[in-house]
Amino acid sequence: PYYYIGHISKFTERGAVVVNSSSYTSELDSCAFKNPDGRIALVLMNSTEKKKNLTVRKDGFIYKTEMPPHSISTFLIED
Repeated sequence: PYYYIGHISKFTERGAVVVNSSSYTSELDSCAFKNPDGRIALVLMNSTEKKKNLTVRKDGFIYKTEMPPHSISTFLIED
């Protein structure tokens, strides 16, 4: 959790607000913030022992990737 908070602080700006995000699995934790410049910082954490395939979707934007075990990834999405 300590590193998760540090990671989030690198990609969110002062004045960012929490926005809705959802996950279709309980094996990935997610949170999203809308920065004052309009970009959305989507932070995902894989705390499992296995790599996870994932798809990020927003308003027609689709990005597929995989996350290694015990990793944190951030996607900066233009709104």
